[in-house]
Amino acid sequence: MLEVSGIYKKFKKRQILNGASFTAVPGQCVGIAGGNGCGKTTLLSILAGVSRPDQGSIRMGKTDIFKLPLVQWRRMIGYGPQSPYLFSGTIRENILYGIHRPVTEQELLQAIDDSQCSDFIRAMPHGLMTRIGEGGSGLSGGQRQRISLARLFLQNPKILLLD
Repeated sequence: MLEVSGIYKKFKKRQILNGASFTAVPGQCVGIAGGNGCGKTTLLSILAGVSRPDQGSIRMGKTDIFKLPLVQWRRMIGYGPQSPYLFSGTIRENILYGIHRPVTEQELLQAIDDSQCSDFIRAMPHGLMTRIGEGGSGLSGGQRQRISLARLFLQNPKILLLD
């Protein structure tokens, strides 16, 4: 269970989060909705360990996440930013980037199917071995996001954060 309690955060002297609280149980999807600038991305960056709240707590079970080693916490979460990072290399290399365990071909193909990459990858001149440019140049925005999702599915995190 993830419990977010009383999160406050200021950014450039402006209060962005003002007592944000929620609880998420395993298997549950929680959506955070609101207007531009209300703190959705800020809350996700706090959950991802990129920044810290000015006040409040985040617990995974009974453990305060800020007392865990950052590397341990980050291995428990998968973060899909609004603009995913892809680098110059093959599609396969981009999907496998940051995966800290051996991945079978079956697992790779399943992640590709689950993220709905199969059709556009098959249409590429060299399939998974097609080279893309820095930042995913040569792909549409949606294709970049799907490759990022395939990577997240391979991570199999306890918590999946999608911005």
